Amino acid sequence: LRTNRTAAEVAEGSTGLIYGNPPGDPSVFSFRGFTENQITQLYDGIRVGPATMTSRPFDSFNLERVEVLKGPSSMLYGEGAVGGAVNFVTKRPARGKREIEALVGYGSFDSLRLGIGSGGPIGNTLHYRVDLSRNTSDTFIDRADFEYLNFTSGVLWDINDRVSLQVSFDASRDRISPYWGTPLVTPAFGAKPISGIVDADDGRVIDERLRDKNYNVGDNTMESDIYWGRGKLNWKLSDSWELRNELYYFNAERVWRNSETYTFNAATGLIDRDRFFVAHDQQIIGNRLEVKSDGPWFGHDNRFIVGTDANDLDFSARVFLPGVIASTHSTLYRVILGPSPRPCGRRKSEPMRCSLKISSKSRQSFRSRQDCEPSQYGLNVRTLEQTAPSDRTA
Repeated sequence: LRTNRTAAEVAEGSTGLIYGNPPGDPSVFSFRGFTENQITQLYDGIRVGPATMTSRPFDSFNLERVEVLKGPSSMLYGEGAVGGAVNFVTKRPARGKREIEALVGYGSFDSLRLGIGSGGPIGNTLHYRVDLSRNTSDTFIDRADFEYLNFTSGVLWDINDRVSLQVSFDASRDRISPYWGTPLVTPAFGAKPISGIVDADDGRVIDERLRDKNYNVGDNTMESDIYWGRGKLNWKLSDSWELRNELYYFNAERVWRNSETYTFNAATGLIDRDRFFVAHDQQIIGNRLEVKSDGPWFGHDNRFIVGTDANDLDFSARVFLPGVIASTHSTLYRVILGPSPRPCGRRKSEPMRCSLKISSKSRQSFRSRQDCEPSQYGLNVRTLEQTAPSDRTA
């Protein structure tokens, strides 16, 4: 695990499994012709939702292992598992001697990994495990940095020789500044075209002066805060039979706030962009009950498991999708971007009404008119001449 920076990179070590990190759906997998929601992602055996909505990147330091189940697994994990299942198993308390782990890594683009963890006994009947990690990096693209912060913990209590109780609490936070690609420009504008990358029917090219520019809005983000709470009871009924019951709570808040579509406008020499805002609030309360048997049946080693999972899901989303607004431009070489619009105090059933105002100083501002405190969300774009462009950065 230590040679792989993220949990998805660990899973990709399985033959045939490939992970992608698109800006809208981080850490989704492809496997034997199946992809995204056709591959179930589990967290200590629990499914929280479709991968394209719930998967998040996190550091591998907090993981004990990653399990990959190939092929149809709907019988075990429900709908959506036609291609397979990936189970991320967190480090938990173990009976044994005390141990301390530490990780420090540094790389290009100011990449930094830090991790520290400890586990061991507390007296004769208690055992603990605590791990904390941080993963940050810039990239060769402007304003496309990221940060992953993960905390996992647990306490195991051996009540007696046959009954044990484990209580755990996990928290994770990720902050990503997405990059949605480099816009293609007309041959007349592309003074330094890069060959061998794209072959557009209309002759558009990638200009070398644009390849490290990020034309997302100034306050772009893709972020989440996730919390897990679990209580797991293990009762060894006999030498071969065991009963396990797990009560769990999951809470997640996710935000996407970006401009996801960029189109070069040959008439103005600027970039036309859209606006996109989505926020998720998700809570799950559930209980899993399992009965397991390990022992010989008719002279052969056998493992038999039967169980049930009952849960209550509360999911709400706020969405703002105004589409492409042709007048909200970004200059090609000097990216001067204000914040993007977002809902404020609006009822879910009330549409968002927006207008554009262009001032006499070649500055454009996005003004949101709602039943709340008036706010101005500035695009504050400085217009540059299209002819004789120079390589200038913000």
